[in-house]
Amino acid sequence: MKKLLSIILFVLALHIKISWAENLVLSQEIAFWLNYRYLKLEKETLKVMIENKGFEGARLFFNDLNRWLTFDIREYLHDWNSKVALVSINYRNPSHSADKIAQKILISYQKKLANNKKIMPVIISKNNKTTYRYLIPIYVKKDCLKCHGNKYEIPFSYQTKIKKFYPNDKAINLKEGDIIGALNIEIPIDTIDYLLSVRNYSK
Repeated sequence: MKKLLSIILFVLALHIKISWAENLVLSQEIAFWLNYRYLKLEKETLKVMIENKGFEGARLFFNDLNRWLTFDIREYLHDWNSKVALVSINYRNPSHSADKIAQKILISYQKKLANNKKIMPVIISKNNKTTYRYLIPIYVKKDCLKCHGNKYEIPFSYQTKIKKFYPNDKAINLKEGDIIGALNIEIPIDTIDYLLSVRNYSK
């Protein structure tokens, strides 16, 4: 009886491990696609908006980013409960402020970066494992310093507008390569399970 129970527990543990591994792979694929989509928007749309409207263009871009990416992920997954949000500790817009869980992860990212360790996006469960959250770090690029660098790198006209719109701004004095925030993806576990079942069925 004990031997049978041990076998059952072993099989169950193996199944859970395989299921978790499948969830991880699928989540990473979704995150890879979303990160590609964000970088494309950053390279094309953000660049054009800044060229046309300067700081105001950048402000409008990041104000609308959550809505754009949430729409994209819902279209991609055919699921209208998934969502994406830009979260940060060094936020400019208070609506991008990271919650306690995201703060801990971003701090761990920053520590790894400081120690030259590889950073991998982290999956965390939420609401009794009904939702997967996946955090993708966003790094400061050279072009970002015009809005997020030190007082010598940010044009005076930009500084004036930052003080006007964001008096409690925390997104300054950053350096190229710093982590400015993360894309926080939230996908219901039911969606993950369904996508895995479709994938396994098609094999």
